[in-house]
Amino acid sequence: PTQKLDVNGQIRIRGGSPGVGKLLQSDANGVGSWVEPSSISDGDWTVSGSNMYSAVSGNVGIGTTSPSRKLDVVGDLEMSGSGIIYMEGTKNTNRGIEWYYGGLGDRYGLLQQTGGSVKIFGANDYSNTNFAISLAKSDGTFTDLVKVLKNGNVGIGTTSPDQKLDVMGRIRANDPGYPDARYIDIYSSMANYITSTNDLYIRPAGGLVLDPTTSTTGGNIELRAASMIPSVDNVTNLGNSSHEFRNIYIDGTAYVDALNMDGNIDMDGYQIQDMACDGGANDAATCGWISSNYYRRQSNSASVTAGNWYRIASNSGNRANAEFTLRDFISGGGHSTLTFRVGISYNYEGGISFTLLNHSYYSTPTFTKVRVLRKSTYDPQYLEVYVQRSGGVEYSIYDNYQSSGWSPVDWTAGSIPSGYTAREFDVNKLFVVGDYDDRFTINRGGNVGIGTTSPGEKLDINGSLDWTEMYWDSGENIKMRGAGEFSFDFADGDGNDYWHVWDPSHSAILAVRNNGRVGIGTTSPGNKLDVAGTGQFDAINMDGNIDLDGYDIVDVDDIYVNDLYDRGTGSMIEVWDEFDMNGNRIEGLGDPNSGDDAMDRDYADNRYVRSSGNYAMTMSANFCYSPDDISGFSTLSGDDYEVNYDIPFDVKIGGTNYGRIVIGCNGGIIFTNSTSALDISWSNTSLPSSRFSDPFLAPYWDDLVTEGSHIRYGTVGTSPNRTCIVDFECHTYSGSYDVRFQVQIHEGSNLINVKYRDPMDHRANGQYATIGFQMAGGSSAKAYPITYNGKVLDDNRDDSEGWSICPVR
Repeated sequence: PTQKLDVNGQIRIRGGSPGVGKLLQSDANGVGSWVEPSSISDGDWTVSGSNMYSAVSGNVGIGTTSPSRKLDVVGDLEMSGSGIIYMEGTKNTNRGIEWYYGGLGDRYGLLQQTGGSVKIFGANDYSNTNFAISLAKSDGTFTDLVKVLKNGNVGIGTTSPDQKLDVMGRIRANDPGYPDARYIDIYSSMANYITSTNDLYIRPAGGLVLDPTTSTTGGNIELRAASMIPSVDNVTNLGNSSHEFRNIYIDGTAYVDALNMDGNIDMDGYQIQDMACDGGANDAATCGWISSNYYRRQSNSASVTAGNWYRIASNSGNRANAEFTLRDFISGGGHSTLTFRVGISYNYEGGISFTLLNHSYYSTPTFTKVRVLRKSTYDPQYLEVYVQRSGGVEYSIYDNYQSSGWSPVDWTAGSIPSGYTAREFDVNKLFVVGDYDDRFTINRGGNVGIGTTSPGEKLDINGSLDWTEMYWDSGENIKMRGAGEFSFDFADGDGNDYWHVWDPSHSAILAVRNNGRVGIGTTSPGNKLDVAGTGQFDAINMDGNIDLDGYDIVDVDDIYVNDLYDRGTGSMIEVWDEFDMNGNRIEGLGDPNSGDDAMDRDYADNRYVRSSGNYAMTMSANFCYSPDDISGFSTLSGDDYEVNYDIPFDVKIGGTNYGRIVIGCNGGIIFTNSTSALDISWSNTSLPSSRFSDPFLAPYWDDLVTEGSHIRYGTVGTSPNRTCIVDFECHTYSGSYDVRFQVQIHEGSNLINVKYRDPMDHRANGQYATIGFQMAGGSSAKAYPITYNGKVLDDNRDDSEGWSICPVR
């Protein structure tokens, strides 16, 4: 043991009224007793039940040894429960919450001062102190709802107010006594206020600005009152040239002593009643009633210079249609008044409409032309006028129904913008109607023009004239003339074009039909020239050739020619006693000695050849061999096949001898010396075709399939007069329409005949085929096309139809 009593364990003391939580207290003599802890006092704190209090007159510090206030806490305070701080003091004494840093000169707080006012303050460096009521966010940041700057400006919705009250947003004012009304009271010693006798009485020193740009009604200011008048006659302007009133709605009567506008009057369905005017140039109307659905007036007095175009209206690129009246104020002539109506929609040239309604002037007109400028669909559109006198001018726009229609332009001089085209109208007339072209004109001489702006006769028509029925007085003649080529179309009620010349007994003397046939003595010509009677010619003068393209000279056994002269040289070409026309056709006539454009007679074969350069066309007897005559020939059948055939003689074409032909099921023949396989495609093209480098004959080149006796080929006759024959019996791949023809290639003469024979379906007469011949050379070859996808064969005359070609050199 280290003490007089050293106990290792618990000690129990009995007696003296022990109890739970009691403490053992010693008196001055060392006598102990059990006491309650709350009865123990150290002179500073007193515990009384669950309360504890102090009688210390000084300060209490927590976390500090030198407290400066009754309770001085260094650190954070945490409150739970309601979290309310209660402060009680004597009335009219300062109380509140104050916090500071380093001394009283650097402090902030919420203070209720003597007298009852509450202040939120900051006492450090006034020039940098602002105040804000903020909203705390979940991330610990703050959003300022109300901001008070050091200069006293208050901002709501803004952190940088530049006025005493700066609100970013709308302000709503309400009077509980009048729930349907809104009031704003403005008061100052300058009597800017609202009272019960004056709904709005504002007398500011610097002016009043109303800027309803955020209004839901489009930014308009609506003034509604039984009457709105100034207390005295107003001597100042309402608006000026640089600050304009845009939309003013007046529901009631407006009394205006004078209305001066540098702009437009727009009236949509309203009237102006009893308008007094002084007759000045800028008056909008004369006395009386004006009723207009949409009236716009550009009333400035511009000055123009002669010889220039001036823009007077524009449109943003949609629909515009209105009536314009132009006036000048030029002395010594002019005094022009021009009225016209013009419309255009979305730059569509075919939809332009222009009508000259009236044009009066003295001596010399000022306005002579009007034009519409257009580009692409949604580009702006412009209206311009040409002036030929200098001076003052103006214009008005009427019936401008479209809300986006023509917008006035202040007489702006200029040229046609890049990419634009101009549609111009001559307005120095009595009346004009036009669209994208001139349609109808009445000039000042009374002449009427259709299709011309300068009619030279009482009725001047530039173009075709179509009428159902027309009569002329017997004492007048019909005169039809023109400066250049012109034509006349006549039609009956069924639309069949023709014209007739009749004799006094109403018998037809001359008839011209719509198919190009001319009848003399007959109204139903069956040929290009059909004469019902005897024709006698003293002389036939030809500067060129007689060309009969696909037609016969019928019902003629012999043609007798006494003399045939060259009109260019005056010398006789040749005398023929007789041309035997039995089964022949004439292609051309000319000088047989010239080598070009000549009709040469081959007496051995009875053929007539027209030469042209190194090649020639020929007409000969179009005989053919029937399938029975060539029954032993080789055959080709199927679809899209070719076969090579070595003919026993050479054919000279363009100076080259060819001894082989390639025969195709699709109706074509290639002349070649190549041993390579060559293709004749089912898809035909026009001639010359780049598919064939060698000479190519197209008797009927189409998508064909063989049938019947198929395609037969071989040679008949003996040298030197042999003939290679290729006979086709086919039908079209699409529709199975019969196509039958035969090709004959003659030895020595190089003559090639093509003959079409019965039956030929009327739906296979060349409508989808290529017929003709081309020399060697592909797409640059010399070609003799007859048709490309065009009907040229007559299914009623199959056995008499054919053609020939003879490349003699």
